[in-house]
Amino acid sequence: MTHLDSVSKAQAGLAKKIKNEGGVCSKHVLQEIKKNRGAVLPKMPCLVCKKLTGGSSRCEAHQKMWDDQAEAKRRARKLATGQYSGDYKARARMVRENAFVCHLCNEGPKLNDPWQADHIVPGDPYSPLAAAHRSCNARRGNKPIEK
Repeated sequence: MTHLDSVSKAQAGLAKKIKNEGGVCSKHVLQEIKKNRGAVLPKMPCLVCKKLTGGSSRCEAHQKMWDDQAEAKRRARKLATGQYSGDYKARARMVRENAFVCHLCNEGPKLNDPWQADHIVPGDPYSPLAAAHRSCNARRGNKPIEK
């Protein structure tokens, strides 16, 4: 039994094709196919160090650095804008769960129009929240409440 017998004919044919095109030993290609559960990931050079990777645009070390930098940017942006910081998610969930009347239209629940937690003062992430229908909240947008 050869190493080609342990994989499907399609995978073996793909390995031979890759070998013919790229000069890689079909045995090693088959090992990669098995390791990746049938998916063949072409070897690509890292954008930073040019080391061959397993199908990604960066090697593991440079991908980790890239992810860390992206996460730091996301954190900084979130802090700068105050976006959903602190206990916002818990307060919003509480408002939606206890909603019985929309503070914008003064109507009760509507079919296919779920409750949302609406900021009383638009643009202020720390303003109090009140229950509003999604359609009412969208209609109001980022404008102050009309009386």
